[in-house]
Amino acid sequence: MAVNRVIFGGFSQNFVFDHHIDGREAEKIASLFRSLYFELSFVEMARLVDKATAHVWFPISLVVQKFGWQPTEIFFSTATALLKTPTGFQNWCAEKKMHPQDLSPLLSAGDLDLKWFYRDLLTLKLSKSQGTRALELAVELSLMGNDVKTLEAQDNESSAEWLERLTLLRYPETSQRDADQESWMTTLPWPGTSQARWTRQGDRAGVEVKLFVSQPSDLKKYLQGLSRVQDLLEKDRGQKH
Repeated sequence: MAVNRVIFGGFSQNFVFDHHIDGREAEKIASLFRSLYFELSFVEMARLVDKATAHVWFPISLVVQKFGWQPTEIFFSTATALLKTPTGFQNWCAEKKMHPQDLSPLLSAGDLDLKWFYRDLLTLKLSKSQGTRALELAVELSLMGNDVKTLEAQDNESSAEWLERLTLLRYPETSQRDADQESWMTTLPWPGTSQARWTRQGDRAGVEVKLFVSQPSDLKKYLQGLSRVQDLLEKDRGQKH
């Protein structure tokens, strides 16, 4: 589509509809964009922002708001940083519906050479959560001066193994504590066929327990058994503090 003879979208199409709207009618222009696109990924919005910078009359901040984002300085800085990344990474971001906050590490990347990261992210086919975590680790470890050869994925290394290794490099003490806790979890008297493991979700770590109950009486037995495990956990916590 085009507004006042300036193409803002649909570059690959053979026909472009040109909408003539007075440049001073910002609300009409923004509403037009919102009516034509059900949704825009952050990547698509970043490209629109880049296109709009050459036309002072285009109400880009209002368009950004129409699609549910806040047109802050950080928003526009993240959009600019994203467009400096390889097209393959941008396409991955669009596919995973990445948001500006997911890509905030790019603001700290500066002139870092992250080609190895973009390559490994695509090769290992990371999920959104994995990619978000990997980006954060890649930028932080690079800023800390780690050699690329120690950061890039190794032969036959899975995505989970790669992330685990990067996490260990970034947080060696925390990783060791988690390993100790995970080992200790296996020694506790978990009831019946319950399964428990030590896991970390972002900055929080804890116990994940899985139960299979076929009848109500089983649940009571499990709860009694878990109560004994709770006593041991509280005792251990008391000794550490």
